[in-house]
Amino acid sequence: MEPRSLEIFDKALSVVGLKVQVVRNREDGLPLLDGRLRGMLFESFSYAAAFDFLLRRVQNDMMIHLRDEYDLQYFYLSVPPEQTDSQEQEILAIGPLQSKPHTREETLAILERNHLPGKLLTELWEFYNTLPAIEDVDAVECLILYLASGVFARPYHLNRFPELDGAFPVSYEKVREVHENLRHVWTDIEQRYSLENRLLEAIGAGDFEKAREQYGKLQRCNIPARAENPLDDWRHRTVILNSLCRKAVEVAGVHPLYIDDLSTRFAYEISRRGTVQELDQLMASMIRGYCTLVNDHAMKGYSPIVKQIISYIDFHYIEELSLAYFAKMFNMSKTYLSNLFRKETGSTLTEFIHQVRLRRAILLLNASSLSITAIATACGYNDINYFIRRFRKAYGLSPKQYQKVMQQTAFLYEKEENPGGEEEKQSPDAAEAEENCADCTTLEP
Repeated sequence: MEPRSLEIFDKALSVVGLKVQVVRNREDGLPLLDGRLRGMLFESFSYAAAFDFLLRRVQNDMMIHLRDEYDLQYFYLSVPPEQTDSQEQEILAIGPLQSKPHTREETLAILERNHLPGKLLTELWEFYNTLPAIEDVDAVECLILYLASGVFARPYHLNRFPELDGAFPVSYEKVREVHENLRHVWTDIEQRYSLENRLLEAIGAGDFEKAREQYGKLQRCNIPARAENPLDDWRHRTVILNSLCRKAVEVAGVHPLYIDDLSTRFAYEISRRGTVQELDQLMASMIRGYCTLVNDHAMKGYSPIVKQIISYIDFHYIEELSLAYFAKMFNMSKTYLSNLFRKETGSTLTEFIHQVRLRRAILLLNASSLSITAIATACGYNDINYFIRRFRKAYGLSPKQYQKVMQQTAFLYEKEENPGGEEEKQSPDAAEAEENCADCTTLEP
């Protein structure tokens, strides 16, 4: 199935918490037909018969809606041959879902009805708690049909099977002895922890694309519920992710003040979200936010002195900073400190100070209506002309022009027709200021 088509289904149905999987006639993918439920309950369960059962019913633009003996519902539809580069027929598996949350008592009744031992209660009930509970299943059915017809450009026909008679044949003599054989539990836990570690490694590296990929894989794991209420369970997951991200960016060398500020803001947002979908969206925003924090403020691999200098600049950029100032602070020569800073950061101390100040200027230009003079002063530039020249050198346009771009989305930057405009007019000593302005004097030898 083409990645774009799968992405459309995935994004549309993730709103209601449904998982979407493409299944081919391969053993590694077949357990996705039922969310790995029967592989959890039964020893050596084979999904081959179930796949053959579905193949006979989902051909020719058909979607089937099935309900199984565990009160779960599934949707399966055929993927058109032109939508896949595989020689095997592909089935799009959507679900499972439940029409309402299952209590422990209801779960026990389901086990008894299916002649399964009560010792499977905890596993089955935790499995239910990972699934979406959707009361209006008919609306979901219509949504999937609409998506399938639109994405694949052909009408899809629905066939309902009230019960999965013969779809998932099992041998009840192979019921898993869960207290004696927990290999599947170990495997699930190991897989989850491995994905969490890869997610945190990507966040620690500031790699958002990789982090988003690992987060998507983690969401498809069957994570046992920690609370009976699904909203409470997701809130618990979000709190855990916030804590894990904090440690990941701390290892990356981000200053604790930045970490505390961001994690506090996310903690506040967690308390405000009122649905599972909102919490899921917040988790994605959290991953992006911590990756950005690493890219902007990570100091992993820097010496203690360079870390202290960077942190000091971050929080005191408005002050008069210079190479001489830091050399005196650490009681070392300007030449040695300059070489040390350049070697570790790849930038001169002068340029680094400008980078910090100009990043702050960008934030103010984006989020405020302050005058250019006020923004220059707030960013540590006492000479407006020097600030303009540094800004233009860094971003290719003047602060005023950048501000107009932000305020007028239709504005396209062109070379200024009037070079005598306000932001270009320089004071008599502007040339001298560029070389020796009040806040940048002797930054580098």
